[in-house]
Amino acid sequence: MFSIQEITSKFADNLRKIEQHMDASATFHPEDASIYRGLGPADQMGIRETLRAVPLRQLMEFLGKGTTLGNYLIADKVHDDLTFYATETDLVPLISASVVNGWRGTDLIVDVVDDESYKPMFTASGSISPTTTMNTSKCTLTPQTFTLNIRVAGDLEEDTEFALTDFHVRNAARAVGLLSTDMALNVLKSGPDGVGTANTEAAAADETNWLDIQNAFEANARDNFLSNTMITTHEAWTHSIFAGSEVAGGTAGDYGVHPVVQWTPPAAGFDGKYEMLDLKFSASRELHAAEATDAPGGAMTNCVTLVFDRNAALLTGRKRWMQLENYSDPVKDLGGAVISCRQDSVSLYKDATCTITET
Repeated sequence: MFSIQEITSKFADNLRKIEQHMDASATFHPEDASIYRGLGPADQMGIRETLRAVPLRQLMEFLGKGTTLGNYLIADKVHDDLTFYATETDLVPLISASVVNGWRGTDLIVDVVDDESYKPMFTASGSISPTTTMNTSKCTLTPQTFTLNIRVAGDLEEDTEFALTDFHVRNAARAVGLLSTDMALNVLKSGPDGVGTANTEAAAADETNWLDIQNAFEANARDNFLSNTMITTHEAWTHSIFAGSEVAGGTAGDYGVHPVVQWTPPAAGFDGKYEMLDLKFSASRELHAAEATDAPGGAMTNCVTLVFDRNAALLTGRKRWMQLENYSDPVKDLGGAVISCRQDSVSLYKDATCTITET
């Protein structure tokens, strides 16, 4: 861990490159210039620890009193905070088999090989290995651009304005994470690309129960995908998945509760484990089919629950993630800076996912 003074003096060359790039383009992204560029792992870790430990408002108070080279450290700090806080709502890295970054050109063509094509064959000793035909399906990642203003008002050189800077940056990052999650879940539940036939399960009216989840797990398994992930809403969970369904033939209000068995802890980033599935809750609008008509703050209706193999179901591409535009002065311009992101997802093996939809 370094002091701010150490960083600004020891890595001044990188700060100058950030200044030159921002002056020329009015943008900031670590792919173009960064305090971390060309540094070894130890130096990078030391700088990250410092920037993570010091709140943005304190860094701006310390550096932002004049036009100095050190001010350009703020650009990396803002970008680091945006990517860090977005993880609160951004499920994409958690549920994608891979997140691809930085390819050349506009689109990325992805060849998805039919999993049935991967079949070993018995051969005699010394003989030539038989050739196999690989059936592929081509998918295209075409990132969509979306932007968001960081809603910081007033002159950031005034001490009274610094107090809310971290708040605005965090809220902006959360909003970006929400939209990126919506985009990915839309692809995951609909399965527009790739190989196979998507699995579906029709739940009862506003009631998803453990049998629906069991059926979804079985449907994916019949296609040779062992599900490891479940994404659901709090509404579906509290209404019937966790509470259970009313016992047929019993008195109204009698519930049969299917126990939540936790054999092992959930994988990092998940909220819990439901039997063999890592469980994640989401309030994404993509997870209640009547989102357009559901009243804000009211119950979600026609909830959607996804059961899938996250190692095979979804591929996501991102370019220039969290780029800052309209941003040449790292302090004065933050109030008018625009966050720019590009993202697209494709379904890889559609039959690695089962979508449970309430009627």
